[in-house]
Amino acid sequence: MRFARSGAEGREHWRASRQWHPALVAGEPCVCPLYNGSMRRRFTAMLVGLSLVLCVAVIGVWVRSYWVADRIRWIGGARNVTFWASRGSVRCWGNSLWPEMTPRGLAHSQHIPEMPRAVESVMIRKCLQSAVDGGEVLEYAQWTRFGIRYARFSEKRGVLRIIRVRLWPIAIGFGILPTVYTARDLRSRVVMRRRSKHGLCPTCGYDLRATPERCPECGKVVTPG
Repeated sequence: MRFARSGAEGREHWRASRQWHPALVAGEPCVCPLYNGSMRRRFTAMLVGLSLVLCVAVIGVWVRSYWVADRIRWIGGARNVTFWASRGSVRCWGNSLWPEMTPRGLAHSQHIPEMPRAVESVMIRKCLQSAVDGGEVLEYAQWTRFGIRYARFSEKRGVLRIIRVRLWPIAIGFGILPTVYTARDLRSRVVMRRRSKHGLCPTCGYDLRATPERCPECGKVVTPG
């Protein structure tokens, strides 16, 4: 099976592929969604709506974190993951040093906002003390970039990872697309209104003094008023 066409064969295939849509052959404005960009606009609108919902959700968690610290734990035996939302940040702990004796599953609980920092300090001290008591070498790595803090404690028994991310950069990141989309929509509305006021086509800006009912350039039907 051949997928690439070149030369005269490619040009003939291109001409044949255009015959399936009558509007392309007759030279009239195409109303197919595949050509007029309606599918792309729908996808963009869905993406903007999703970004807006996520932005509002992050802002809600951000505000709530100053009043209540939410903890979500996934207990998987030897490996446990804990998420905290507290004091305007999200903390993630990956722990394989101390296996949990509780049954496996997902659990949610609420605490005071100062609880995650206190528990994190206790975990680090416990990790250091256990390494000293056992005479093992404790490997430690830490870095902070762009509001993200990462720390790693590793020894023979397992690894403890701590990640902290601020919520306000996440909210700003999700809010960029809705802001840009709204600004472009407002600008296009202002431009279209200005063109209509001066007797131009709202879509392409063609002079409509000779043909006020339909634009000969893009084919848009202009409604009076």
